[in-house]
Amino acid sequence: MAPRIITGESTRRLRWIVTLQGGLEALFRTRRDVLVAGGVPWYTTPTATTFATPDVFVAYGVARGERTAYRQWDEANIAPHVVFDAFAPGMSMVTICRRLKFYERAGVEEYYMYDPDAGESMGWVHNGQQFEEVDTLHGWQSPRLGVGFVIENGELSLSRPDGERFMSYVDLAESYERDHERANQEHERAEQERTRADHHAAREKMLMARLRALGFNPDDVTSDNFAESIDTSETQSVE
Repeated sequence: MAPRIITGESTRRLRWIVTLQGGLEALFRTRRDVLVAGGVPWYTTPTATTFATPDVFVAYGVARGERTAYRQWDEANIAPHVVFDAFAPGMSMVTICRRLKFYERAGVEEYYMYDPDAGESMGWVHNGQQFEEVDTLHGWQSPRLGVGFVIENGELSLSRPDGERFMSYVDLAESYERDHERANQEHERAEQERTRADHHAAREKMLMARLRALGFNPDDVTSDNFAESIDTSETQSVE
């Protein structure tokens, strides 16, 4: 009998979550009143018997900082405005539906779910009473965040309002290396230009000294009078 293989977390899912959270944190890095978090339980009230653990969420009007749980009553009763869930392998439809209803009742403005392994994604926007499904996420722009959604070959990626795509740590490292190499090349070119300029300056200084030795004032020399003077001096020397 073949051994039973137990599967766990999806590497694709984990990488997508890390890229998403990092991209959102970078987007709001100058805002002290925007919390980007995830992986912590969210309780709506002290007596709540149910809770949700969003993979990534964004809450406006909440102090940025560390959390071990999101206790809504301690956060000015502000529910997260935007929630993202990337589903793990084997997550049941019951769990998915329960999360959807939890976020809808809590008043989440935007909810996006994504299955990185299946390449499926969906989104909802709250109309004040209930969720309304987004027709397609490809080309969609988040009303609250301003980030754009693009689906290519079933893979969902997000971009900043300026169009720059959220990058993974590998992408960032490669981009840094390219920029570093480009900077080194620019530095080498600048050094070469400076060397050439120094050479020309030294050559010009030498020519000025030779002109003075021949009795010419470099400031008064032109191509015409210099040639004429040379002809005259050569004629005089022959005589």
